[in-house]
Amino acid sequence: MRKITARSRANNARERFLDAISRNTKDLSPTHLKSQILSCQPQGCTGAYAFKWAYLADEILAKYCDDSTDPVIRRDKAVEKMLASELICKTINEEGFRPFPNDSSILFRASQLIADVLGDITDYIDEISRHHSFTSGATTCRTRRFGDPYFKYDPTRSLDVTRSALPYAKLVIDSTPLWDQPIRICDGNVVFTVPKDCEIDRAACKEPALNQLLQTSVGNYIRRRLKLFGIDLNDQSRNRALACKGSKTGRFATIDLKSASDTISQRCVFELLPLSWVSLLDDFRSPSGLLPDGKVRVWEKHSTMGNGYTFELESLLFWALTRATIDMTRFSRNKRYYPRATHVSVYGDDIICPSHYFNEVARTLTSVGFTINEKKSFHTGSFRESCGGHFYNGLDVKPFYIRKPIDSPDRVIWLLNALRRWSSDSDGWCDPSVYQLWLQLRRKFVPSEFLGGRNLASTTEVVSPDEPRFSLSWVTPQRKIDGVRAVLRWFQFNPEREHLDSVRIRLSSREERYLDSQSPYSSRPVDWNHITDLGSRARLRVKRYVPSLMEISLFPSESVTSYHLIGS
Repeated sequence: MRKITARSRANNARERFLDAISRNTKDLSPTHLKSQILSCQPQGCTGAYAFKWAYLADEILAKYCDDSTDPVIRRDKAVEKMLASELICKTINEEGFRPFPNDSSILFRASQLIADVLGDITDYIDEISRHHSFTSGATTCRTRRFGDPYFKYDPTRSLDVTRSALPYAKLVIDSTPLWDQPIRICDGNVVFTVPKDCEIDRAACKEPALNQLLQTSVGNYIRRRLKLFGIDLNDQSRNRALACKGSKTGRFATIDLKSASDTISQRCVFELLPLSWVSLLDDFRSPSGLLPDGKVRVWEKHSTMGNGYTFELESLLFWALTRATIDMTRFSRNKRYYPRATHVSVYGDDIICPSHYFNEVARTLTSVGFTINEKKSFHTGSFRESCGGHFYNGLDVKPFYIRKPIDSPDRVIWLLNALRRWSSDSDGWCDPSVYQLWLQLRRKFVPSEFLGGRNLASTTEVVSPDEPRFSLSWVTPQRKIDGVRAVLRWFQFNPEREHLDSVRIRLSSREERYLDSQSPYSSRPVDWNHITDLGSRARLRVKRYVPSLMEISLFPSESVTSYHLIGS
């Protein structure tokens, strides 16, 4: 009887939550929320505190996207921007790099560094059958709804591949036990766009499925090799730490590039990579793309966003060019007064280098076809930004971005937790100036049943010192899977792929027992016999909330006895 009462109370709270949102939509409009938040700024604040408020005012709606602008207009602008990058790449491909001092020595040094990272290409070829995996993204032959690897392993449906990548694709399929699937030749990738902000979308490409698999294997290989040289593309904390230090001492500069992925020209790859690797990457890339208007474009760029190795390749290029520029600059000048390149860090197009070399590095990157984003690159002053870290004189001033309408319970919870996180400091206290607004929004929309959260990144319960009770979340139905496809999907995340040889495909329970017995080999937990059914409607669910042990930041007006309340 008690369980029924608790469930009934929770469901009633959910309905009250939804009703409050539907009756007060104007109070949750992004422009109204922005004005409400900024009105909390204390008068006469100065220094880093004043900068934090001003920065929030500039950024809070910078990435907001709704239906106020025609989606076709946003899409066309994104495609135009992509084609503008094509003109830059074409100029570089036809006319070469723009001349700059010590150009030949810098390029030669960069090519040496890249060759050292990539190593012998035979090492990659030997691993290709063990380090490939499908992603869950859309391809030219599978929509996003059917992007899960389970659907890509469907033996009744063919997989796309370009002609140049066909021999490698056959090698991978033939060397993978249980995998037998028809292949279809295609010309290249397909351009699509995703929302970015109210003005423009972001353009990317859907790759042929088997090209994407091969590209991802190359990307994973480069990622592993870069880690040996101090660049960990699985960890952004080093970039953020250097950005923080740079904001305090001025020793480090942060560099950001415009359309970095779309301006990697064919010549840039040809000039800097060993010829054997150039040939391999050229076989794996899509030579052309189908635009939204139905026209086919032969790419001047080497790869697009959507290519499985673009991120790793650009990280490698930017790291090598930055290191080479610093090495040659120190060689040509008095080494005593110029720091070594030990504090170069790269994560995609987020580059950090000693401030002494900012101008030289910027000149090198510009000369090979890249464009410095002046608004997001900093080498003087007290502000630095890199990998989601925003720092002013050592203080975290990272704003929160309202990217989409606040029109559902999880979005309201996100807003309240984001406001608390933004106002908190390193000592565990929140700025009291925003407390009244936070409390007003909480009382107006959120039933007390959903208070007591302990995780500021959560969208399922509001962080507060209250006793934890219920958690609210959207649940997407799961689809049960079994058979050969389910086993292949599970084993693509498993480094011990040789176990595939001993699998006997019979009943799903037999497979489940086998896979459970091998679970210690798995590099990460994967539900082998269920996948998310993306085509089904998500439902709102209430459940008991049992928090982990975690400290929370409090407003001074909240009970001092609840300060740093731990769990329940």
